[in-house]
Amino acid sequence: MKYVLLCVLSLSAGKLFSQTVITGRIINKNKQPIAAVNVVITNKDQLKVLTFSISDQNGLYKINYNGSQDSVSIKLSCIGYADVVRTIANKSQIINGELQEKITALPTVEAKTRPVSVEGDTVNYNVASFSSNPDRSIGDVIAKLPGFEVDANGGISYNGKAISSYYINGLDLLETRYGIANNNISHDLVDKVQLLDNHQPIKLLDSLKVSTTPALNIVLKKKAANQIIATAKAGLGFSPVLTDDEIVAMQFRNKFQFIGAYKYNNVGQVLSNEINQQATIQDANEPQQEKVQENILSIVSLPSPLLHERRYRFNDNHLLHFSALKLLKNTAQLKFNVAYLKDDNSIAGSNTTNLFLPTDTITLIENQKNNNDVNKVSADLHYNLNQKNKYVKNALKLQFDFANEEGLLKNTSNVSNINQRVNRPYYQFINDFLLIKPVKNKLVSFKSATVFNKTAQELMLQPGSFPDILNDSLPYDQVNQKATLLKFSSNNSASFQTKLGKNTQEIAVGAEYAYKELTSSIFKTINQNSFYLNDSFRNKLYWQNIKGYVNGSSVFYFNKKRLSFSLPVEINNISINNAVSKSKFTRSYFFTNPYLGVLLPLTAKFNTEFSLSGKNNIGNFVQTAPGYILSNYRVIYQNDSLLPTQKIYNATLSASYKDPLNALFYNLSISYSGIKNNIIYDQYYDGLLLTRKALLIPSKEKSLVLSSRINKYFINSKTNISFIINYQWNKSFQIQQKEFVNVYAATRSLTSRVSTTLFNALAVDNEAGLQIFNNSIERIDKSKVRFSAFRFHDFLRINLSVNKKVTVYFNTEVYKIWDKSLNANSYLFADLGMRYKYKKLDLEIGCDNIADNRNFILKTIANNMAQRTETLLRGRTLMLKSYFKLLK
Repeated sequence: MKYVLLCVLSLSAGKLFSQTVITGRIINKNKQPIAAVNVVITNKDQLKVLTFSISDQNGLYKINYNGSQDSVSIKLSCIGYADVVRTIANKSQIINGELQEKITALPTVEAKTRPVSVEGDTVNYNVASFSSNPDRSIGDVIAKLPGFEVDANGGISYNGKAISSYYINGLDLLETRYGIANNNISHDLVDKVQLLDNHQPIKLLDSLKVSTTPALNIVLKKKAANQIIATAKAGLGFSPVLTDDEIVAMQFRNKFQFIGAYKYNNVGQVLSNEINQQATIQDANEPQQEKVQENILSIVSLPSPLLHERRYRFNDNHLLHFSALKLLKNTAQLKFNVAYLKDDNSIAGSNTTNLFLPTDTITLIENQKNNNDVNKVSADLHYNLNQKNKYVKNALKLQFDFANEEGLLKNTSNVSNINQRVNRPYYQFINDFLLIKPVKNKLVSFKSATVFNKTAQELMLQPGSFPDILNDSLPYDQVNQKATLLKFSSNNSASFQTKLGKNTQEIAVGAEYAYKELTSSIFKTINQNSFYLNDSFRNKLYWQNIKGYVNGSSVFYFNKKRLSFSLPVEINNISINNAVSKSKFTRSYFFTNPYLGVLLPLTAKFNTEFSLSGKNNIGNFVQTAPGYILSNYRVIYQNDSLLPTQKIYNATLSASYKDPLNALFYNLSISYSGIKNNIIYDQYYDGLLLTRKALLIPSKEKSLVLSSRINKYFINSKTNISFIINYQWNKSFQIQQKEFVNVYAATRSLTSRVSTTLFNALAVDNEAGLQIFNNSIERIDKSKVRFSAFRFHDFLRINLSVNKKVTVYFNTEVYKIWDKSLNANSYLFADLGMRYKYKKLDLEIGCDNIADNRNFILKTIANNMAQRTETLLRGRTLMLKSYFKLLK
């Protein structure tokens, strides 16, 4: 009965999506099902393979085919059975087969695995061909694969596009938190890495919505299946006493997967990257802004230096996480992810800030030591049913974040130190639901997204800041700024999609309700007595937006070319109730957000894309707060109840070339954006203190971004070469010191990367890069203030395998940083170590920062500001680490 039902559903799906669907069951002479039978569709003369499938444990198979031939050949083959070949009509039908047993003599062959192979839209990378002795995790190998790039936060991209999914043996255990797998699965457990090009994760949309995003699948070796794999690391060091420990357990079965780990270190390593959600494609109607934690209050802290965190972070970091996936009987997936992060870290140094104003330059010198204590708990529960005739997904997410920051700051313009502390507890609940199902000749989708979060923040400053505004220009002991922000939103929509020939049309109708509250107050302390300030320093705002929207979209196909067009229309009814002034603001906004996209493949390897879009944004309602808010010790703002709105226009042109077999990749992207704001902020500096007010004056911003990357891997010599060029320019219109100015900023960078393995014993990696920053401020009379900064870096990694057991490594990092006056700072960091492997034990002894550098000076510029930051570094560090394979 299950077999008959499967065949009926398959034929119905084939009719709905206007493609040939061939299904069937393969049995032996005893009427028993045969698994792993190759079912291949070829042209009539059997010279060209058109598509293929493999029968499952029940002998069932299914093939989708979009060709235009009148008839095709179908071939059934399996070791131990005689082949069956038939010519059939090119139409949806059921083809069953009975195979006769036959002794198959296998020829003697010499197996030679190709480093890269291509099967349709799947590119297979043999992990053993790209790994070397220094590699530990599969993430180390992925970073070296041709066409791939891994950023500093662990995000993976392929030929310039971020991956949409990260599968392990075809199952998406981790959603977008794939750092857990990337950092913990040993590369020697992985057979191959598969790049799934143009991947559509929803089976129901496989022939209806063509995707241009890549996905990744990790195919494990047989020895990694159906058993618990456990590893551990123990590290001990001096400077003073340092530890770096972890224990990881994982299992990957056909219907069950899990990864669990506990990690601790105080050597500066950041562990949060494992559980951070990586960037992926978001639906335009999702209330992403509502999901973001807003830090209204903050302490002034040092900018992060250019270096790896382990060189300057003084930390005490714990991470505990567990992820599990269970495949249910109806092929649905139930996934659970939970994580706890405790990160107590500190950074110390000094910061010199030059504020370039139209008629003056303000210099601010601060000595700082900041501590940041993070306690974060997150939990996700996912249910996913992904079938050819139905798609259901529900994701429930919880987050509790208790962050406290404090710092001691010495400003040269003040006699006493400034104590800063901010508390930011945060709670969030999210539930996302999506249902897609065929109804007659349409696809019907229902979507619901619910978000609730709350943060209650408090900033404390000793002594009190802004005495001229907060205390009649008299110095005082302490000021406390409180701010509580609550958000709730519910976004619900239904869409109807039809397919006419090769073209698709979709209309979506939805409504969103959003509610927010902001309360804030300031109290000051004088001689141990506290006083709340008057209504000018209080906010009690209730904000709601009722939005209705309709989105009509069409996709037209011309062979492999594609034209996409959508015209979302929305009506926003916004009301803001100010309980302090007992006033109410109500207004309706009508927006259209058109989009035009063109996909134009010029050849099978060369592809171009072009898009034009227009979007309207309603600004953050926190920006409407009429009462003063003390953001940090040197910024206070007031916005006079003005609601900011933006009109954003964007044009993007991209071109990409990919030849996986010859390991040659190239991509180029140019993007231009224009933003029209309805308000402008008047920024006035009184010495080091900034007062900001919103004015109802239109302003414009422009930006241009260009990026290009070429990557070539030479298979025979195991050499990977990349060149990356980036250019970014933007112009903004501002008011500084009561004067209108244009602020220009331009950044250029050129980076080269070379990785090679010589004689299977010497692995060399090098990265060199140059960055140039040029900013200027233009007054109305066209006179300009110009300032620049320059950076050069060179990273060298050398690993020498003395024999199969011993590897010696030597790393260097060179930095040179200078400004227009040619005042330069140069640094050389060097690390040396050795690894020894014996059975399941891997020992490593290493010394970081051999030169014992104790400070690092970085020069940066942004808008009208140039900074010189000197950061205190960890000194010379000696570590002994042991890696154990407990179970495998």
